[in-house]
Amino acid sequence: MEGTIRCSANYVSLSPISFLLRSGVVYSNRISIVYGDVKFTWAETRRRCLQLASAFTHLGISRGDVVAVLAPNIPAIYELHFAVPMAGAVLSTLNIRHDSAMISVLLKHSEAKVILVDYQFLDVANGALHILSKENIKLPHLILIPDGDKRPSNSPIMEYEPFLAMGRPNFEVVWPNDEWDPIALNYTSGTTSSPKGVVYSHRGAYLNSLSAVLLNEMPSMPVYLWTVPMFHCNGWCLTWAVAAQGGTNICLRNVTAEGIFTSIDRHQVSHMGGAPTVLNMIIHAPPSIRRPLPRKVAVMTGGAPPPPQVLFMMDELGFNVTHSYGLTETYGPGTVCAWKPEWSSLSRDEQAKIKARQGLHHIGMEEVDVKDPASMKSVLPDAKTMGEVMFRGNVVMNGYLKNAKATEEAFKGGWFRTGDLAVKHPDGYIELKDRAKDIIISGGENISTIEVESVLFSHPSILDAAVVGRPDDYWGETPCAFVKLKDGNNATMDEIIKYCRDRLPHYMAPKTVIFDDLPKTSTGKTQKFVLRQRAKAMGTPAFRNGRDCGSSAADRIHVAMTLDANYLRGTMAAVLSILQHSTCPEDVMFHFLCVRHEPVVFSSIKSTFPYLNFKLYKFDVHRVRGLISKSIRQALDQPLNYARIYLPDLIPIDVKRVIYLDSDIVIVDDIVKLWQVDLGDKVLAAPEYCQANFTTYFTDTFWDDSELAKTFHGRKPCYFNTGVMIVDVDKWRCGNYTQKVEDWMVIQKQKRIYHLGSLPPFLLTLAGDITPVDHRWNQHGLGGDNIEGKCRSLHPGPISLLHWSGKGKPWLRLDSRKPCTVDHLWAPYDLYRSSRHSFDE
Repeated sequence: MEGTIRCSANYVSLSPISFLLRSGVVYSNRISIVYGDVKFTWAETRRRCLQLASAFTHLGISRGDVVAVLAPNIPAIYELHFAVPMAGAVLSTLNIRHDSAMISVLLKHSEAKVILVDYQFLDVANGALHILSKENIKLPHLILIPDGDKRPSNSPIMEYEPFLAMGRPNFEVVWPNDEWDPIALNYTSGTTSSPKGVVYSHRGAYLNSLSAVLLNEMPSMPVYLWTVPMFHCNGWCLTWAVAAQGGTNICLRNVTAEGIFTSIDRHQVSHMGGAPTVLNMIIHAPPSIRRPLPRKVAVMTGGAPPPPQVLFMMDELGFNVTHSYGLTETYGPGTVCAWKPEWSSLSRDEQAKIKARQGLHHIGMEEVDVKDPASMKSVLPDAKTMGEVMFRGNVVMNGYLKNAKATEEAFKGGWFRTGDLAVKHPDGYIELKDRAKDIIISGGENISTIEVESVLFSHPSILDAAVVGRPDDYWGETPCAFVKLKDGNNATMDEIIKYCRDRLPHYMAPKTVIFDDLPKTSTGKTQKFVLRQRAKAMGTPAFRNGRDCGSSAADRIHVAMTLDANYLRGTMAAVLSILQHSTCPEDVMFHFLCVRHEPVVFSSIKSTFPYLNFKLYKFDVHRVRGLISKSIRQALDQPLNYARIYLPDLIPIDVKRVIYLDSDIVIVDDIVKLWQVDLGDKVLAAPEYCQANFTTYFTDTFWDDSELAKTFHGRKPCYFNTGVMIVDVDKWRCGNYTQKVEDWMVIQKQKRIYHLGSLPPFLLTLAGDITPVDHRWNQHGLGGDNIEGKCRSLHPGPISLLHWSGKGKPWLRLDSRKPCTVDHLWAPYDLYRSSRHSFDE
């Protein structure tokens, strides 16, 4: 209008930096950060952030540069949310669950100039820098964040506090030229596994922070407990929101139920947040950990809708839960299920159903709608018609870094397309039904996994559950439920399926139930894409014989393995590898030896391999317990490790021959070739390794005893590994070999003649008197030695069987993000994989 002008007097670029500058004065003496014994006031936090910003400029950081941080919820990562943008730079908070390979990818993509690393993750960061050093790019400066006196010894790396002290407290803030300038870079993917760098603006961060204050109903000077990772959507923008209100940040390095209850009691916490997993952690905390809450605690939760039972129990404990919904692309929560007073008179069940809705957009978001993605028309508000959730507003990302195509696709039609499916209720509130890729289409019917999961969560024995589609030749796919039971509870697959069929249309009930821990992101969200990979790996539930396979008992191939919960992951991989490479998989009969009846283990095998031919045999541990001597590794002393000695006594009398396999193997050839090995007149066949120093398997006590040392006279003993053996069961029984092995175990108890578990008595009994098998059938030692489990390479020559004998197991090394090269040969058979190389959302 005439007479108006825009100038510095009436127009300033919005930025959450201003929240800290104001709170440093208004709330100067109020506590801003608490971390154990460490405390800062808002005046100190203001000064420290200005100094830190100044130090960054001394390091050469300028407008638009990226500064990365790899740290849990500690004071430093909070300070960096202000200090980095104060220097004009862009903050990239990296997920602490990523391994070195992934961190290197993100550092390269973001072109980060500096990375600040918590001492706990220094090895990961160094590994990433080592990977980058092989490429022709400039490495980022590394700054170490110690924790008190916890730091690597003799480290030459610049540390956080000395670096901060280099800066000036009167530093002049580098304000954004435009409020749409970037303030943060967040990498996401969580359930889609495709890396994308989401760019946030100063304007969006400012508006979403104030919206977070409103939707969390935060008064001035709240006390916020950090159970949401600050590296996730910048802590849902609450890093900046708490500063706006002059609140107190209670930092937790590790989120535990005890830490939550202790912090609430000690610091009078008023607000916190977290995924449903955090709520589960709270409600299932043992009585010894729980404490009465000093006041009602407001909890904002996101992700999957909390089951009604969880909401009831949280309320009883003194927590008021509000459900929000959003994505990294919407700065975290984009909607909130705002409560209406008239709903308070409804039954608890009805209230819980409403609380599980995603509601409407918050005050900072312009609009949310459920649309037909093709026509872009809004769906009917009938609570039935599904469409795609779409957002538009000032708190939607700027776009994906260096990925214009993905940005254009996400904003096609003038709305941000989430890929989530929902319905709209008559009151306008939306209710999420699924991710577009999570919907199961079975026989032409759409099945909402959220609805099935809601029923599963209502089962009294179930702690956690997720549902995905499993391929099916007839239906296309069927629901497959992954379930974790509460401690001390039992439930079978059949019981759970019946429970669901009694409460759902039958086509929606799971056809398969897998009992296991569910893979989670850092914020507690179930990684469904990992479960989909696992369900896909199961394939359509059958492994069928080829045309030339026989069908009589004489065609059976008998395979024996031990079975227990600790090694179930290895056993399942071994079974899958055998079936996949077998010409006649239906001819393979598995004999599993276990020490106790474990319904969860049995159900896992039955549901994963519905057509598997197998029997379970209980091994009486009392037969061997008094004979076991302590060895160099505790795992070797488990009674089940000795069950192979008694195998001929356990399996049916009509079984004449059996292949015994350890649980840490995979077979990459047809097992019939191993089955057809000619034993001649020998009781046992196995690959022999005559080049090994045989004497090292026995102590000096053995070799110094003239009578014992005569054991191998007349034989040419060679080392063989008892993890891969073909046994003539009749000859074993007739030759009373179980007693012969036991006799050596008795001598061991008296004289300590070896150190290595169940192997030496086999060698004493049979070494030099077995049929040798081609070495290709036991590429052993891939688990490393029995002390350190260091990585080993493959032996030269062809391979039919890979064996991770030794201390290191491939599933543990893969999960710890420190795999050996050979472990990647095991990974394709892993039905329990937890995608460590994925981006957590």
